[in-house]
Amino acid sequence: MLRLLVGSVALAALIATPTLAADMAVKARPPALAPACVWCGWYVGGNVGGAWDAHTSSSFSGDPATAPYFAVNEFPSSLSPNARGVLGGGQIGYNWQVAPNFILGLEADIQGSGYKGTATATPNPTGGYVQFSTSAEQQSNWFGTARARAGFLPSPNLLIYGTGGLAYGQTEVGFNTFPAAFACGGGYTCASGSSSTTRAGWTAGGGFEWMFAPHWSVKAEYLFLDLGSQSVTAAVPYEPIYSFTASAPFRENVVRGGLNWHF
Repeated sequence: MLRLLVGSVALAALIATPTLAADMAVKARPPALAPACVWCGWYVGGNVGGAWDAHTSSSFSGDPATAPYFAVNEFPSSLSPNARGVLGGGQIGYNWQVAPNFILGLEADIQGSGYKGTATATPNPTGGYVQFSTSAEQQSNWFGTARARAGFLPSPNLLIYGTGGLAYGQTEVGFNTFPAAFACGGGYTCASGSSSTTRAGWTAGGGFEWMFAPHWSVKAEYLFLDLGSQSVTAAVPYEPIYSFTASAPFRENVVRGGLNWHF
């Protein structure tokens, strides 16, 4: 009887051991760790690119006293400086991962710019009026932006994003009128003027960024930048009853590439 009891206990132990071991193995398995967010946190970097005018024209006008000169085509009513130039600068930003495939962020940048353009027109007036050459110039030496970014991750290392926010920068416009075949002097409506200021506006665009190595990414980006219009008015030195005004819109297409270091 004792032998039968001992045998039964041993058999039950052998049957229970695999099940117990399986339970222990399952319970001992460590929990799976969430994949690290390679985009999250601070980053800094630099960029280089170019900007060109978004098909805008500078307007040229006068006060009521100069209206007859515009009527006979002595002065143009608009010119197209076709401003463009190289730019470069730096950026700083911060990203949050709000879902497995979605990134939100903030970015600010400052750019040095060689954006500049000049146009000259020499109309043929009617009625025996003197032929004048009129030139208009616009330029911007620097600008910056402060933008929100929202992006999608089609793969862990590739971010496709849209961006938009505040733009600000220096705007400068100038003009010059002078007789085509004579020196300026009494009786001629020669004038020149220039004005520079800092303006605020808006920007929007998008791009993509690729994390090609731990902590390092490259990006390509397009922005449309609108800083409004800058104007300048100047009187004719020899005939102060006359004055002219030039106004240029600062609407730019910006394309740039950049390199970022992620902390």
